[in-house]
Amino acid sequence: MLVFGIWRAITATHAQSTPACVSAKDQEHIRKLYNEAIDKAFQEHIANLFSVWLKDYSPEPKRAIVGTDNGISAHQRAYNLKYWNPPVCP
Repeated sequence: MLVFGIWRAITATHAQSTPACVSAKDQEHIRKLYNEAIDKAFQEHIANLFSVWLKDYSPEPKRAIVGTDNGISAHQRAYNLKYWNPPVCP
């Protein structure tokens, strides 16, 4: 959910305005925070799937498998987003 919110905010901002420039240091810092948020959201997603599976065990956990596949796909798409690339300030 967090990653979707980040993606939505980035794409909405990108479509509506020109990004402000940032220093090279800030750009790297923001990218680091972005990547950490993606990883955290993925870990929380997997933990939630596992928690649900523990409560509703079945020999073939189809929902958990589909949820895991969706989470992996979203995680990879978020890392591959090219929308956020503010110019470095001169």
